[in-house]
Amino acid sequence: MKVGAAVYVLEEDRYKKVRTLQWQKAAVIAAAVLLCITSLLLPQFSQQVYAMVELEGAKSVSVKIDKNYKIQDAYSYDDTMSLKALKDLEGQKLQDLKEIVEELRDADGRLTVVYAMYKEDEKVSKELEEALQKIFRKRECNLYERKIEEIQEPDKNKKQILSRERKL
Repeated sequence: MKVGAAVYVLEEDRYKKVRTLQWQKAAVIAAAVLLCITSLLLPQFSQQVYAMVELEGAKSVSVKIDKNYKIQDAYSYDDTMSLKALKDLEGQKLQDLKEIVEELRDADGRLTVVYAMYKEDEKVSKELEEALQKIFRKRECNLYERKIEEIQEPDKNKKQILSRERKL
């Protein structure tokens, strides 16, 4: 090439700015907004634990229930129930505990039913108490109400006197 010679620039030699499409930007923003909204609302859609019910006899079972009295979680503090039996309880209604009551009773045929609310509400507590009385009505059971902390830490509270006792 010599000085003063003509230079030809073809169309493909020109720098073209790569443009992102407007709909792509809008789609990314919409996805981000949807993700934020979903993450905020997701905990509200999951079932919240409403109360805890503990059955104590020869074997013990503690269940966490939701507002519809559906068992969300089941466990045994003293490992007297098999893991399979506990897993089978999850997802069932509280009324289904009737089926295992006889298995839980101690040698004297007694069973202690303890319940606690996660949020203290007198009306809701009465409703749960009435539901438990219906479930265990014809059986020899003692019904107690405790604070949730007392049920969650059973070893510390074994020597304490139960707060309220109601015989069914």
